[in-house]
Amino acid sequence: MQINNSELQNWKFINSYASGKISNSLLQYFRVWGGFFNPVFENSEPDHFGIWHKPMKHSPDFDRTYRTLFRANTDLGNHKEATKFKLMELDFIGEKQKGLQYYLWWINKHYWGYGWAPLKIIRFTLLAILFFGIIFSFAPGLIIIGNTETMSLAEKTGNSLYGSICTFVTLGYSGNIAPQGFFKVIASIEAILGAITMGFLVVSLTKTKE
Repeated sequence: MQINNSELQNWKFINSYASGKISNSLLQYFRVWGGFFNPVFENSEPDHFGIWHKPMKHSPDFDRTYRTLFRANTDLGNHKEATKFKLMELDFIGEKQKGLQYYLWWINKHYWGYGWAPLKIIRFTLLAILFFGIIFSFAPGLIIIGNTETMSLAEKTGNSLYGSICTFVTLGYSGNIAPQGFFKVIASIEAILGAITMGFLVVSLTKTKE
């Protein structure tokens, strides 16, 4: 297809193989179910596109459909929409993985959205700090220096969470916080996890614009 200087709405492509060139046009509320959609966008805006490959018959290269919309939105500076199609492209590729690779892609997706979803890393950070804080609270005497018997439950919980935060962000300990015994191993694991997570967060933030 060749589209130029047009404003089109509500087109539907069902099991269609579409290619060609779209120039100087505004396309709104297009829907693509299966097939293949890979035209070249030139100074054109795809607005409110819906793309699905399930459960329709689709090309094995359907990821190129998502990539086409990613590039078109990136060229327009519409980074939020571009990120949406990038994630859909990577989901499609991940679904085709087998064995160990499938699970690695699954972790990649849910840990940080393939590097395109920094909010997932922030959520993981909060959950990890809470998780290790709860572990520390089971034996506060192994993370808190001093007599924990005289401390209230709130003080023990607060100090355990504080110890978890210091460990995860590798801030360093001060005052009456220091892991002891087996908690040294747990704290080391949390510190390594935290250092890796902070690095991934920086990378993810540099990849995303919005």
